[in-house]
Amino acid sequence: MRFHFTLFIFTFNTLIYGQASKIANDPFVNAQKKIPITGRIKNYVPDNDNRFIRFRTYNISGRSKDSAVFINKDGSFTAAFTQPYEGDIAMMFDEEFITLYCIPGEKIYLEIDADKIKSEKNKNKAIIITGKTASVSKLIMQFKLPQQDSLSAAENWDDSTLSDQAIAKARVKRMKSEIDFLNQWLKKNGVTNKTFGIWARNNIIYNAGLNITGNLYISTRRTATDQQLFEFTKEIPLDNPTALNNSVYYLYLQSMAMNIQFIVNGNPQYDSIRRLMGKNSIPIYLQKIDQYTEGFAKQMMYYTTFNSNRAEKTEPYAESFDSVITIPYLQNLISAKKNNKPFQQYSIVEKLKEYKIDDSLKRRIINIFESNKKNLFIDFWGDWCAPCMREMSHFPKLVNMFKDSELDFLFFAVETSEQKAIEIKNKYGIDAAFVVLSNNEVRILNNVLGFSSYPSHFIIGPSGMVKENFGMHINSGNDLSNEAVDKLKKYGALRY
Repeated sequence: MRFHFTLFIFTFNTLIYGQASKIANDPFVNAQKKIPITGRIKNYVPDNDNRFIRFRTYNISGRSKDSAVFINKDGSFTAAFTQPYEGDIAMMFDEEFITLYCIPGEKIYLEIDADKIKSEKNKNKAIIITGKTASVSKLIMQFKLPQQDSLSAAENWDDSTLSDQAIAKARVKRMKSEIDFLNQWLKKNGVTNKTFGIWARNNIIYNAGLNITGNLYISTRRTATDQQLFEFTKEIPLDNPTALNNSVYYLYLQSMAMNIQFIVNGNPQYDSIRRLMGKNSIPIYLQKIDQYTEGFAKQMMYYTTFNSNRAEKTEPYAESFDSVITIPYLQNLISAKKNNKPFQQYSIVEKLKEYKIDDSLKRRIINIFESNKKNLFIDFWGDWCAPCMREMSHFPKLVNMFKDSELDFLFFAVETSEQKAIEIKNKYGIDAAFVVLSNNEVRILNNVLGFSSYPSHFIIGPSGMVKENFGMHINSGNDLSNEAVDKLKKYGALRY
């Protein structure tokens, strides 16, 4: 198998490396172009939960952003999104998740059969796609790995009888078998589309890389060194010009940069060198990146390091960042962060009223915000969301701290039943209002407040003035976050 895998890599890279390397220095040349998508839902029957179709795009860190698009009563919809590179996006409708392949600036038309979208295993029978990249999207919908995204017993990082190295080897072994499966599938089906072949192979590789890095640092051991991190992932290429169209590649590069930070800050063996640096670990992070990476990957990991640390930490090393990061798009993002403007307050009530959808879909949430007379801490949560549920046990104490103050709490349940929301409220004894949102209300608030991840928190003042996107968890480990409590003090006086 090793010979087969190595031979495939050689042949594969020989065919496409020359073309891919042309954009390796700046894959974001079309970053400002929109991805225009139009379409219609065939056999569409509007109801209380299906008035939106969602699209998921990915930024240069591989992080997702969901945008909800209103579906007209005749089933038609029109959308335009920005993703800084050619590659995969996702479409979500009627609980189905479909990966599409897009090029910024290139139009896509979709026709989705509402009667078939859930019943057909081959989504090509339920979705018609036209446009320059339609052939790639159709192949992505058609190709399925056996037991995709499942981890075998040999890859279980929580099994204390398995060594870190053994688990990483098991995941790489599965990666190679999946690549063999892809090769056989391409041959069996006579597929010659190189764009799909490249994308599918890299999707397999970097999902394996994410499994290795992710499972390692949610495990209980947390004793890895930087040498071990790169040993475990040595067969996952870091600087890979063939992977520039894979969102998971960007997420993997971010994961590696962040894991360097976790290792340096969490492993006691780095304490002495951190003390020498005055406890500013930025030069240690950069030295590790220099040691193991080059090219595009190095620039991306430098950018992640800059973007994930406070200005007072990165400013002393501005020259190092400037000398390495030469891609114009990254430079612009860094400049924008340096010149970051303070949060601009706005009226959510006015935005909701201006939002061009049926009034019946937004009437209830407008009434909630219009009737509010205090500062309001809003928690968007779901019973399916592990980070949301980790926060729940801390809310009784936090709510009680601000009882009889100018701050109230409101819990918006997302994709959670009324019964389950009541169970959660009673289980933790949270003395605050719980409101179960319809799917349509969720999509409206996603768009108006500009968020798509959970949990998300906002501070909304009397009559619906959005004062702050409360971008932090209310817990720190097993305790309430002192930083979160201090931040809330300006919105309501503490009882004690």
